[in-house]
Amino acid sequence: MNEWRGHLTGEGYAVIENLLAGEEVTATIAGVFEAAMEEPLAERLVRALEAGQEAGGDKQGRQSAVVYVVESQPYPYLDLRVDEHSVP
Repeated sequence: MNEWRGHLTGEGYAVIENLLAGEEVTATIAGVFEAAMEEPLAERLVRALEAGQEAGGDKQGRQSAVVYVVESQPYPYLDLRVDEHSVP
């Protein structure tokens, strides 16, 4: 069992891990997020999450997924979620 827990930060983002499969998942998420700077924020987040899953994902398996983006409105700009599904 991999006991590594940690985080990576960059300009305008943080990747925080305590249940991912390992440090390489965190590094992959950060790398993909940084590489997609020309994309809209929501697209960058989804790309980063997909890459993190391919790099090993959550060590407990897949169950749900959420991308929640808030801008200046009193409601979310984007609320994309899959709650409790075998293939989120």
